[in-house]
Amino acid sequence: MAIEAESHWNDAGRISKRRRKKNPAPERLKILRLDLNTIMEQIKLLDLELEQDPCLSAETISRVLSLVGALKEQLEQVRRHIRELKAATAA
Repeated sequence: MAIEAESHWNDAGRISKRRRKKNPAPERLKILRLDLNTIMEQIKLLDLELEQDPCLSAETISRVLSLVGALKEQLEQVRRHIRELKAATAA
């Protein structure tokens, strides 16, 4: 009896796990898109700061450029995650 209950529970767990794998959470995709938009806005703000203030020191300019570089890397990671989620949804 206990073995039957355990096997039934395991089957239900596998089924729900399969469903989760088939249909990735749309909330995750929304969050990734929000991340993408946020990172793009941060990059735009840093670029705007560089354009508007010609009196920035070389150290500040290099720091801003390194921040832009780091944000661009994060942007590519988010884009990759979005593509992976879309591919998983299509499959």
